[in-house]
Amino acid sequence: MKLRRAVRTAVAATSLVAGCGGGASFYVFIGSDGTSVPGIDLAVTRAGARSIQLQWTDDSYADTFRVERDGAPLVGSTKATSVVDSSFLTNTQYCYQVFGFDFAGRLVSASEEVCIVV
Repeated sequence: MKLRRAVRTAVAATSLVAGCGGGASFYVFIGSDGTSVPGIDLAVTRAGARSIQLQWTDDSYADTFRVERDGAPLVGSTKATSVVDSSFLTNTQYCYQVFGFDFAGRLVSASEEVCIVV
């Protein structure tokens, strides 16, 4: 399944997309047919000279999460609700998105795409 980016927001230092995992107050569109899943919060913060901190809300329906940077997997599968990215170039924009999957591997939630310039 090819996932479509729902929202692109560029920021200089810190980004926070409001929502609520599980009982989401927003939905993220993932397909060209209008399919949507509950949204989860994603915060992207510069956490020092060589690291970017990603934190997201837990989703009670998600068993694992996949983190993407610019549409490619940064973390293939994790049960954690935060990761640190330390493999980037300065003066470059990076866009992150998190996807939640249930025990059967079905997509059950997603964050909006959040971008940061480092």
